[in-house]
Amino acid sequence: MKIQTRLTGFFIIMLAVFSYVLVWISTRAYRREVNRLNYEVAIQRLDQMLKIITEQDNLFLEHVYQTEADAQDKALERIRDSIRIRARSDAGFPIIVTAKSKILLGPKSSKITRLPGHQKLKFSDYFRKKQGEIHYQTGPVSRIILYRTFQPWGWIMCYSFPMEASFYSSVSKGYFRQILAVICCMVASVAALLWLIQHALSPLNRLVSNATGMAAGIFPDNKDRRDYSHDEIGILNKAFDEMADRIQESMAKLQEEIKERREKEHEIRELIENSPMPIATVSKDKSFSVNEMFSKVFGFNEKEMRCIDDFFEMSRPDSTPARKNTLNWQKMLQEKTPGIAIKRLKCKNGKVLEIEVRHKRIKKQSLLMFNDLTEIKEAEKRLRNTRNYLNQLFDSIRQQLIAVNDRGYVTQWNMAMEKFTGIKSQDAVGFKLWVLARFLSTYRNEVEQVIASGKPREKYRETIIWQKRKYFFNICINPFNNSENRGAVITMEDVTELARKSEQLIQTQKMETVGTLTGGLAHDFNNVLGGIKGSLSMIRYYLNNAPDESEEINEFAALAEQSVNRAASMVEQLLALSRKSQLSFKPVDLNESFSHVLSICRGTFDKSVTISISKPPGKIMVEADGVQIDQVLLNMLINAEHSMTIMRGEDAPKGGDIEISISRTKLDPLQYPKAIDQEEFWQVDIKDNGVGIPPDTMRKIFDPFFTTKARGKGTGLGLAMVYNIIDMHNGFVDVKSEPGTGSIFTVYLPELLPGEESYDVHQVNSEIIPGSGLVLIIDDELAIRATAGKMLESLGYRVLTAENGEEGVEIFRNYVNEVDVVLLDIAMPVMSGDEAFKRIREIRSDTAVLVSSGFTNDSRVQKTLEAGAKGFIKKPYSLNKLSRKLHEVISRRS
Repeated sequence: MKIQTRLTGFFIIMLAVFSYVLVWISTRAYRREVNRLNYEVAIQRLDQMLKIITEQDNLFLEHVYQTEADAQDKALERIRDSIRIRARSDAGFPIIVTAKSKILLGPKSSKITRLPGHQKLKFSDYFRKKQGEIHYQTGPVSRIILYRTFQPWGWIMCYSFPMEASFYSSVSKGYFRQILAVICCMVASVAALLWLIQHALSPLNRLVSNATGMAAGIFPDNKDRRDYSHDEIGILNKAFDEMADRIQESMAKLQEEIKERREKEHEIRELIENSPMPIATVSKDKSFSVNEMFSKVFGFNEKEMRCIDDFFEMSRPDSTPARKNTLNWQKMLQEKTPGIAIKRLKCKNGKVLEIEVRHKRIKKQSLLMFNDLTEIKEAEKRLRNTRNYLNQLFDSIRQQLIAVNDRGYVTQWNMAMEKFTGIKSQDAVGFKLWVLARFLSTYRNEVEQVIASGKPREKYRETIIWQKRKYFFNICINPFNNSENRGAVITMEDVTELARKSEQLIQTQKMETVGTLTGGLAHDFNNVLGGIKGSLSMIRYYLNNAPDESEEINEFAALAEQSVNRAASMVEQLLALSRKSQLSFKPVDLNESFSHVLSICRGTFDKSVTISISKPPGKIMVEADGVQIDQVLLNMLINAEHSMTIMRGEDAPKGGDIEISISRTKLDPLQYPKAIDQEEFWQVDIKDNGVGIPPDTMRKIFDPFFTTKARGKGTGLGLAMVYNIIDMHNGFVDVKSEPGTGSIFTVYLPELLPGEESYDVHQVNSEIIPGSGLVLIIDDELAIRATAGKMLESLGYRVLTAENGEEGVEIFRNYVNEVDVVLLDIAMPVMSGDEAFKRIREIRSDTAVLVSSGFTNDSRVQKTLEAGAKGFIKKPYSLNKLSRKLHEVISRRS
C-alpha cells in the first residue's frame, strides 16, 4: 500500500474522529441548551396557560361568565388557540387534567390519547404539589412533564416534551444548517487535505517511484525533473536524483567494464581454445577442461579421463615411479605462486615428449600450460653444434679476429689472438678491448666510427709494437648490426714477414734499377769528373804561370764547384735509390721528385728517347715517402723507355716520346672505394708510344716476377713495386694500352691540401757567417778533416781533429771545458759516431754536437738527433753551409 493512501486514510480517520468528537461535544452542548430551551418553552407555555386560566377565572369572578364551566370552556378554547397541540411523539404539547386525572386538554390523536403512560399517571398524587417535573417513559421515548396546579378549578396544567425527540427536532430545526456547514467543511477539509497530501507527497511519490524503478533497473529520466523545493523532501529528492545520476554513471561504467570483461573472457576462452599450446584448467575438485591442442599433442580427450589425476597417471613415463609422479603433480597444483617444471610426458601413442609445464593459480582454479620442448631441444642441440662449429672455424682462421660490442667490450677472441697476445679467450671476453690490448687503443675512434656509420675501414701495413717487438698488420674493421647487438669485427692479418720480403724485393728492384742506370750514370759521372779535372788543371796552370789572373781562376773554380755539386747530386740519388730505409711520410712536392728523376733519366736513357712534362703552376704537394715516390716515377719511366727500345725487334727503329702530364681530379668512390674519404687527387699520366701491352698480359703486369723482357733484362718486380708503394700511399694505379700503339700509366695520389700538414720552404742563403770558439772534428776521412779544418779556421774557429770515435772521446775528455762544438761523423771505424756521442754526453751533458754524414736516412743519424744532438749537416758541404750550421748550433746552445 502506498504511503499516500495510508496517509490519506489516516487523515480521513483522524478527521472523522475529530468530527465525531466535535459533533459529540457539540451534541452534548446542544442537548443541554435544547433542554434549557425546552424548559423555558414549557415554563412559558405553563405561564401562558396559567395566565389565560387566571384571566378567565377573574372574568368568572367578575360574573362575566355565568358559570364556572363557561369560564373553563373559554379558557380551554383560548389555550387551544394560542398553543398549537401537535400529535407527533417528538413534539411538545400541553396537557390539562383534573385532580381526578381527567384529561381536559391534550393531543387529539387517538394514538397520543391512548398512551398507556398517560393512563398510568396519577395526577392526583402531584396535585398537592403546586408545581413540579415528571419523568416518564412511553415506549422507547423518554418524556418530561412540567406541571403547575390551579387550585380554584382543581386543574393541573402540564407541558409534555420528549427528551431525545426534542433534541433531534431542535437539531434538525435549529442546527441543521450548522451541521450541514460542518459536514461541508469536513468534505472541503478532506478535499483540501487530499490535494495537500497529493501536492506535498508528489516529490515523495516520485522519489518512491524512482527508487522502485532503480530497484528494477530503470533510472529516472533527467528530462522529467522539475525544480526542487527547498524543504526536506525537495533536498532529499535532489540528493536522491544526484545519487541516481552517480549510480547510473557507475552502472554505465560497470556495465561497460562487465561488457569488456565478458569480451576479454570470451577472448581468453578463444585464445585458450585456439592456443598453439596445450592448456588445461583444473578446478579444486580436480575436474578439468582442456583445449583442442591438448588433445592433438597428447592424444587424450576429456571423455577418457574422469579427473586430472587420470591424465597424470596416463601420461606417466614407464621409468617414473607412480607415487613420485603423483606427489610432484599435487605439489605443483598446491603451489600458490606461479611455477615452471620440465617433465617428460607420454602421449597416447606411446611417444615421450619433453614438456615445459607452466602453472599459475587463478582464484580457485589452476592453469596448466604445456610447451613442447622437443623441437626446441633439438634446435638447441643443433645450435650448440653450429656454435661449436663456428667457434672452431673462428679459431681455425689464421688471422687474429676480435669482436667487440658498441661499448668496446670483447665478445669474441679467436685462438690466433690468444697465441699472439698470450691472453686466453675466457679471460678476454667481457673486458674492454682498449684496456686488454693497448696496442689497439689507437684504433678506438675508428672502431666507434665504423659502428656508428656502418661503413667498413681497412688499414694496410699498420705498425704495432707488442712486447717490444715490431709487427706489421693489415687491419680490417667491419661493422655488424642486428636486432640485438651492434658492434664490429676486427680482422688483423700479420704481414710482418710479407713486409720484410716486400722490402727485400723493393731493395732488389732498387738495385736492379741502379744496375739499369749504371752505364748511363758512369758516362755522365765521367763527364763530371772531366769537368772537375780540367778546371783544376787550368787553376794550377794560372796559379803557376799567371797568378794575377784571378778572374779566370775564379771562373774555373766555380766550374769545378758546379761539377762537384752535380756529382754529389748524382751520388745522393744513387744512394737514395739503393739504400734500405724506413717509410717516412712527410709533405713532398712532386715538382722536386720529377726534377730528381728526370735529371737521372735524361742522363741515362737512350738518346733516341725524349721526355716532356706538362704540369700546373705552383707546388704539387702530397704526403708521401719521397724516396719511394722517386723510385715509382723512375720505374715507370724506365718501363716506358724500355717499351720504345729493348722491347722492340732488332730491325725496328728505336726511340720515341715520353709525355708526362700532371692534373687535379676527383675519383668516383664506387670505382675506387678507398677514395671515399678523399676529395682531391693528383693524376700523373706517363704516356709512351712503345710496343704496348697485349690484353692477356694486362692482368698480370702487376704480379711479382712477371716480365715480358728477355732473360737478364728484368726481374718482373718493377710494376709490382709501383703498385705496392702507391697502395701504401692510399693511391691507385691504372693502365691503358693497345699493342703497337703504346701505353698510358696513370697514378692517383691524394692531394695534400693547405693546412693539412705544414712544411718549410728553405731558401738558399749564400751568406758566410764567421764565428769563434774551439771545434772538435771527428771523422775518419783525412780529406774531410783537412778541408773542414781549413774552412773552420778561415771562419775564425780553432780546430781539433780525431780520425775515429775513440780518439775523439779522449781528446774531448782532455779539452772538456774548452770545446764549444763537436762536428761528428757517424760511420767510422773503431768506434761509431753514435757511440762516441753517448760517451761525450756522459762526460758533459750540455755539449753541442753537429752530426755529419753522407747518408741522411741512416737510422743512427736519427737516433743521435733524437738523443739530443743539436743539428745535422749532409756531406759534402760548402763553406757557407758549414758556417750557417755552426752558427745555428752555437745560437741554440747559448
